[in-house]
Amino acid sequence: MTNGFASFDEIISAISAGQVNVQTFAKIGTAPEAAGTFYSYWKDGTNPAAGANPAAGSATPGAGGTAYDLTDGSITKWADVEGGSQKRFLIGFQGQATDDCTLIIYDRLVGVGGISVASTGNKDIGSAALPRYTDGVGVECWLEFSTASTATVGAASLASYTDQDGNTGQVGGSKSFPAAATNIGSLVLPMPLATGDYGIRAVQTLNVGTATTTGVVNLLLVKPLAYIPLALDQGTPYDFVYELPSMPRIYDGATLGIAIMATSTTAVTVQGMLIAAYN
Repeated sequence: MTNGFASFDEIISAISAGQVNVQTFAKIGTAPEAAGTFYSYWKDGTNPAAGANPAAGSATPGAGGTAYDLTDGSITKWADVEGGSQKRFLIGFQGQATDDCTLIIYDRLVGVGGISVASTGNKDIGSAALPRYTDGVGVECWLEFSTASTATVGAASLASYTDQDGNTGQVGGSKSFPAAATNIGSLVLPMPLATGDYGIRAVQTLNVGTATTTGVVNLLLVKPLAYIPLALDQGTPYDFVYELPSMPRIYDGATLGIAIMATSTTAVTVQGMLIAAYN
């Protein structure tokens, strides 16, 4: 089977053989922008420590930013298992949050930093090649605020990108930012793609159609792996094995991040444990 396990017995055998990974994490966030907006914990501690902003963009395609490969800031640092035929999959999660929210677990593939949204026009991105999910299928483009904006609700669009079929020069629709004063850690997601596209391999240019006052973003290419509802101060178990095809695969080099969709402006602490097995 494509999920790497043909039966529940195979999962149990893998665990019994020690072919299992367990990782705890705890992230202390700052205030989200508003209810219904998204917030990234990449810049937050404490376990693991905060991740760094990616490298800057480039006018040369493939030369801009950072390709993430088990990069510091990932909530997991699991050793490679794919040297032979083995594959690793998430099988379980336990966690809780200090406010109602929806937790997003994602693989952070490529980042391009230092993009000012305080001026209009095209911004050179030239993103690095995808280190995983190289066909781009299901890969999304997110904007992550690394410097807060003020005064004006900005908007941006993908002015030139490469889609899942390798078509270059694709143009996406515009998406507005969450607020005039957009906090650090706020996410704009997903950036709209051209009609019929369902993935993205690279971004050449980002267009800022409406500028903010101040404001700097990271452009991210990510693969969402799971969306898990968390209730205020209630431990939440989540079983990825309930339906075998639902188990998200964790590739060697995966740099896992977490984000939330907030239900208020209250700062949220999220803690939990990820469990994976491989065979």
